[in-house]
Amino acid sequence: MNIAKWFANDTWQLNRNEWAVVVTAAASIGLATTTAWATPIATLVIMVVPALLVALGQKRLPGLALPIWLIPIFVFVAYAALSSLWGAGTYWSARALLPVAGIMLAASIAASLFERLPGNLLTHLCRTIVVTFFVIACYSLFEETTNHALKHILFWPFQAVKFADGTLLIDWDHQTRVRPSRTNWNMTVLLFLIWPVLLMLRGLVERFDYKLLGSILLIGLFAIILQSYHVAAMVALIACVAAFGLTHIWPRVAIILVGMAWIFLFILPVPSAHQLHAHQLHLDQQVPNSFRHRIVLWKYTATEIEKRPVLGVGVGSTHPLNERRLATAKLHPGTSYHDATGTHPHNIYLQAIYELGVVGAVLMLLAGLSVLRAIHVYCSRVERPFFLALFAAWASQSSFSFGLTEPWYLFALGLAMCCLMAARQLRSS
Repeated sequence: MNIAKWFANDTWQLNRNEWAVVVTAAASIGLATTTAWATPIATLVIMVVPALLVALGQKRLPGLALPIWLIPIFVFVAYAALSSLWGAGTYWSARALLPVAGIMLAASIAASLFERLPGNLLTHLCRTIVVTFFVIACYSLFEETTNHALKHILFWPFQAVKFADGTLLIDWDHQTRVRPSRTNWNMTVLLFLIWPVLLMLRGLVERFDYKLLGSILLIGLFAIILQSYHVAAMVALIACVAAFGLTHIWPRVAIILVGMAWIFLFILPVPSAHQLHAHQLHLDQQVPNSFRHRIVLWKYTATEIEKRPVLGVGVGSTHPLNERRLATAKLHPGTSYHDATGTHPHNIYLQAIYELGVVGAVLMLLAGLSVLRAIHVYCSRVERPFFLALFAAWASQSSFSFGLTEPWYLFALGLAMCCLMAARQLRSS
């Protein structure tokens, strides 16, 4: 379809169900890309309305698609659940496992849901996701280029105005603070969602429009992320774009290289943690502060792994064990950082070995390889680059940021997976 058709009057003559899907998709993508911590809500939103429409139209809820390649993933999750028996507490184990179960359920439902969604609703869903992503990308580019000019204006009243003893106080000289950590999270969601958006775009517009708009999107994403403070997202962006490009040229080579990288991500964390510390990079003032802190976290976590290397300390135990130790934790020599794992060590592979031991890490490794094999076997040549790029984006960023079972991070991946399911179905419908 020519993109000019999107702005024709008859394009917006929608029935009630179509408007419901449009509003749902716009709200979900807008919420996820501007408020990253709300990705669990966004994933739920984008699933509920289409599911209800399918249920009303077919008088039943969509079933679950459980292909054989999911078996290694279920085995890994089952072992993680078993590890709660020797973990730091039932609450923390459940808190870690629920997001994992949530994205697995969402992806399984999405695979069946979008297959049953009527063609007109699927088209409007995908078209709305693409348009909303473009709008948010423009907004994000403006904000990063202007050092969050709009956020400074919008947040000022909430920070400068307060009540004290029943009196309204306004600090007219207040300078709005925008925390980089929260805006960095938005970079991750944009990085994950661009791949389903590009696949949707390929199924919605003519080939020339796809190449033009796709190039603009990728260039814009580079401009957004490279101006941010999120170094991990920058590394992940380069990795997933490289995987995307290589899959277009040599798909089999790309799968093999990503698979080898996935294996090394499990082999290298412990020795790398010791080597980085041995070279005293945590004391080098030229190294960014956040990376120096990570070296201390990685070193301490790697040392703790030696105490329970086979089974680990139990799923979800990193945070509570860290809280218990902080009262007596000493500062690492020559630094202002405590000897601790932190809430998580900012490396999901190191965290997997620490919490689940070598057994759990091997099962997670096999689960990832199963996903890569499924991408190679079940995705068409056109679809494969987009799925592999998302995998590469998540796998590479997980080496430097966020936790293994961090809910918003898992659901950012889950939302992108659901959108990929919709994009895939759009092409085949």
